[in-house]
Amino acid sequence: MSTLGSGEKTKRGNTIMATTNCTICKTQIKGYGHNASPIAKNGTACDKCNASHIVPTRMALMGVSSPLEAASLVASEVHLIKTIYGTEVAA
Repeated sequence: MSTLGSGEKTKRGNTIMATTNCTICKTQIKGYGHNASPIAKNGTACDKCNASHIVPTRMALMGVSSPLEAASLVASEVHLIKTIYGTEVAA
């Protein structure tokens, strides 16, 4: 099969899905993946990174009192991701 964007096409039942890698940990995503915002402006997260980084950051942002506090929170999470995975993530 031909490629779709940066991933390959795979067939699942009657659906053809593009395969892609997680923006955060770079592992291949099984299924559709998750929106990686606010950790990455454009990207897709795997189930593990969604549960361990994306959702907790979104929940924390719901309770912040200022945009500066929100920016600080996202910057600290991005730093943690760089430390764990050695990965550049565009926040």
